[in-house]
Amino acid sequence: MLTTKQAADLTGYNDTTINNWAADGKIQAVNYYGKNLISKESLAEYLVSPEGQRIARHSQKHQELMESYMNREQNSGMVFGSMSL
Repeated sequence: MLTTKQAADLTGYNDTTINNWAADGKIQAVNYYGKNLISKESLAEYLVSPEGQRIARHSQKHQELMESYMNREQNSGMVFGSMSL
């Protein structure tokens, strides 16, 4: 779990945006003594989701995280559909 400030620092979005996402149910959060604690997993899932990709103006950190993720995926050596189930 992350504080709203930690989530904001990590993603490059401001505290208000993070709290609005929580209030709108886009990310999971629990209120603990009047402060939101944000689920790291739900935050990451939201940012890479189609809805998260449609954010009108991505933060610089969001762009960098996505580029890093895409580079890791491309360099993993895994090819989609290469494994049988």
